[in-house]
Amino acid sequence: RSGGERVYSGGVSGKEDIHDVDDNDEDFYDSDQDVDYEDVIFSPFDRELAVRYNDQSPLEHMHLAITFSLLRRQENMFLSQETLASIRSMLVKAVLGTDMANHSEQMSRLDALIENLRAEDENRPAGIPWYWPSKPPPSLKTPREKQEWTIKLQEGFVGELFLHAADIGSPAMPFHQFQKWNQLCQEEFFVQGEMEVQEFGHLISPAAGFSRDQPPISVHNFTNFFVNFLSKPLFEKLSELSTIGLIDQSTEEKVLMNNESDLSVNGGNDEGGEEEVPLKSNVIVGVKLDTQLANLKFNSDQWARIGNQVKKQMELDAEIQKQALDAELYKQATTPPQKTPQKPPNKFHHQRSVSPYSASNGKQTQSTNRNIAAPRGSTSLKGIFGTVEN
Repeated sequence: RSGGERVYSGGVSGKEDIHDVDDNDEDFYDSDQDVDYEDVIFSPFDRELAVRYNDQSPLEHMHLAITFSLLRRQENMFLSQETLASIRSMLVKAVLGTDMANHSEQMSRLDALIENLRAEDENRPAGIPWYWPSKPPPSLKTPREKQEWTIKLQEGFVGELFLHAADIGSPAMPFHQFQKWNQLCQEEFFVQGEMEVQEFGHLISPAAGFSRDQPPISVHNFTNFFVNFLSKPLFEKLSELSTIGLIDQSTEEKVLMNNESDLSVNGGNDEGGEEEVPLKSNVIVGVKLDTQLANLKFNSDQWARIGNQVKKQMELDAEIQKQALDAELYKQATTPPQKTPQKPPNKFHHQRSVSPYSASNGKQTQSTNRNIAAPRGSTSLKGIFGTVEN
């Protein structure tokens, strides 16, 4: 991806410290340096890995550089220099092929390779070569030499595909193993999402798979997409590729012998000459992927069943919340409003009908009318004292 990514470099040194790549570390890939970069967060703009490799598969390039640096150490030289040189090119292509940014192009080339081999098997025009825009070198003159070049190219591509399939192949494992791997990867993605927010201020990766705040069905669908649209189609295409060009066992043995020794096989013709058996065009013909395909189908069905359960549970939870909200609204609508308690009036309330101050001259005047509230149950002053006269 073009954003941040978290990676485990394998823990070669056994240390568990988290390190960021130091921009000033010019000896990052020195063969004498311990490799303990277990967690690497990088930005395509200012981090050492992205700058060093120009944003082109920086993690894969880092792993390759570390691998070959380790293999140069004296204690790790279990491969001869000749062997290492012979596998280096194929190994580099295979590891770079695990970058998910290349997945779409790989699937397109795989489709083209299948079509080319089927056309060759059926003796019809093959159309555009699967390795286009590459071309055989001009130095190759004979059809045999060009076919050898094509087969070598195909071997590298198929090796790249199988390593990529192994990289995203956890759904092809038995269900309990796939489920465990999925849990571990999902937790790692959540942690990566948190580190992205902390590092960059926002989430770079898809929220459905990298944010803990997403609903369960979004997280489930993230894995469902991975299984049914990434892993499963690749294994199905590889299985289809392995069935092209199947021949009987006796001829297969001749072809295998011819591929390994590059010798001609005596065909027993009338002239006593030698008949050249053509090279096997499909380098993985007969490879069996039945177990992986069966696991993928079972795991896909199981994951769909779990998804239906998640949906039903979410619908049930939503219905329970709706019923609780409706009950609360009904209670509010049917309950009469409570009256605010008022302070009882003073039993001995004194009220003047006229203000003690006159509005005309501002002088205090005697009120002409007074109402004195007598206590409840008592008689009036007039009834007690009779008529009061001046």
